[in-house]
Amino acid sequence: MVSEFGQTECFVYIMLPGTSEFVTAGRFVLDPTAARGPVGRFVYGQSYLARKDAVAIDPVELKLGKGTFRTAALKGVFGALRDAGPDYWGRRVIEKHSGAGQLGELDYLLYAPDDRAGALGFGLNQKPPAPKRQFNQTLALEKLQGLADRIIADEEIPDGAGAEQVQDLMLAGTSMGGARPKAVVEDDDGLWIAKFTRPDDNWNHARIEHAMLTLARDCGLHTAESRLATVGGRDVLLVKRFDRQKTDQGYLRARMVSGLTLLRTETRISTATAGPMSCLPKSCAASVTTRAATHRSYSGAYASTPSSRIRMTIRATMPPLPWERTGDCHRPMT
Repeated sequence: MVSEFGQTECFVYIMLPGTSEFVTAGRFVLDPTAARGPVGRFVYGQSYLARKDAVAIDPVELKLGKGTFRTAALKGVFGALRDAGPDYWGRRVIEKHSGAGQLGELDYLLYAPDDRAGALGFGLNQKPPAPKRQFNQTLALEKLQGLADRIIADEEIPDGAGAEQVQDLMLAGTSMGGARPKAVVEDDDGLWIAKFTRPDDNWNHARIEHAMLTLARDCGLHTAESRLATVGGRDVLLVKRFDRQKTDQGYLRARMVSGLTLLRTETRISTATAGPMSCLPKSCAASVTTRAATHRSYSGAYASTPSSRIRMTIRATMPPLPWERTGDCHRPMT
């Protein structure tokens, strides 16, 4: 996390397969003043390219290699980097937490905690920091739900003893993406995304989403594990993080890219205004709809092979053919 805003460049870290520590992959520079709009540039570090276990951040847009990659799309932020940053809810919490006014795209990447989706990290130092080892416990759900309600209502966060700790509790999970209030919590089984209901909800989002995930699993689709918890008379949906694997040495992280990144699209639909069907996991279908980014917690599209996996992900929006019924839209990159 950073204390200064308005940064225009940062280092990009990655946790390589089978490891639990970050290494520096390269450097990202964002020029927000370019004549035709923001332009982003990324270059892999020579020491990273020399590693035998080096992997591409994005096997399509940011392939391993020398030279400078450029993009003017997505406000100058490469899709794979954007996937590691916060969406609507996360940005709202970060703005509330920081007390700053308008933040830049790079500010959101740098200010978000390192519980972000996937295996990337961002910082101002060439040497990456140690990954976060402590997470909210599931016992903190009621406190998190109350804080989420205050943020939704644009109420001030209480001052006094412990106020900063409470805000830090809510900050965890802001980099998970999506428009619904959420936080990352931990129990003996690993990390979960706690997805809260809102006081102004017209239907029970938590129960509907859990039912749709259960239905998808019963149909033979691969979805994230989920369960319901009741906090203060309200349901909270807990979705197991499929991009984390708990080990004695820490959490292993799976790389990921979203359906929006695969399709090179910039469109997003807020679930705050979408209809009840926006709760539908659409296990594979969400990979190629404009709602993919707001449901990355369970329906992000992954690329493991350059083309065949992408084709399978896109084909999954249609009824599967007999030989495709074992298709998996939830497979991390290996």
